Amino acid sequence: MGSALHSVTIGDEIRPPRTIVYGTDKIGSERMKTGAPAPVFIRSEDGLGVLQVPAFPPAQSWDDVLGAVAALITEPHAYRTLVIDSLDWLERIVWAHTAKQKGVSHLEDLQWGKGFLYADEHWRYLLKGLDRLRSDRRMGIILICHSEIRRFDAPDSAPYDRYQLKLHKRAAALVSEWADVIAFAHFDTVIRAADVGFNKRITRADDDGRVLFLAEKPAFDAGNRYGLPDKVRLDYPAYRDALREALPARTPAAPAPSPRPQEITLPEEIAANG
Repeated sequence: MGSALHSVTIGDEIRPPRTIVYGTDKIGSERMKTGAPAPVFIRSEDGLGVLQVPAFPPAQSWDDVLGAVAALITEPHAYRTLVIDSLDWLERIVWAHTAKQKGVSHLEDLQWGKGFLYADEHWRYLLKGLDRLRSDRRMGIILICHSEIRRFDAPDSAPYDRYQLKLHKRAAALVSEWADVIAFAHFDTVIRAADVGFNKRITRADDDGRVLFLAEKPAFDAGNRYGLPDKVRLDYPAYRDALREALPARTPAAPAPSPRPQEITLPEEIAANG
């Protein structure tokens, strides 16, 4: 038997990032969604407005979502980025599918919060499919989500409010652990003091523009695995440039060719999963 040390390698091919972008409504996340390279959209809400971008029909069921992911894995295409818009509306589809499977009207009808535990399996299944897109088709993944203000019980301080993903805490934990980057889109507000005379000073909140926060702060959840700067301008080119600065200088792999149908098992898995 050969030594396991022979399997040790240094580094790996650079894969496109798995990114979650969340923020308040109408913050302007379209700057990330439409600026990504060759994007295609899975919509759980009709939030594209007048934007002319490639998109699947709005998903009405969980099978619609999984079917779109399967098509991107198995069929020839030139898309390089999948955008799911939005996670919090997608969660409603997950809940409805889970409740139907368990023969109840609502997840809350299942005792002891088991409904949300069952829903975890569907989230994991979707994330597995997204990883197939990333590894087999080398597509970047952007998941859009709204934010909500929620009490945060810090272990080393008094509780305080902060912006977090507008998801059930179990789903939020799953997708946050999966993602390479959690980016909070918000206004970069700076408090400035001004002298208005008669020994009186006032403070004003100046808006320095919309930014992506990429590192956690007490006011919001964020973070990344790449050592990115704390914040960048809210648009995809700025985000892309930050990634290029942070990642090792290696040539990313070329886009993968379309696989032969017999090499793919995901559609059958979807059918079996119901």
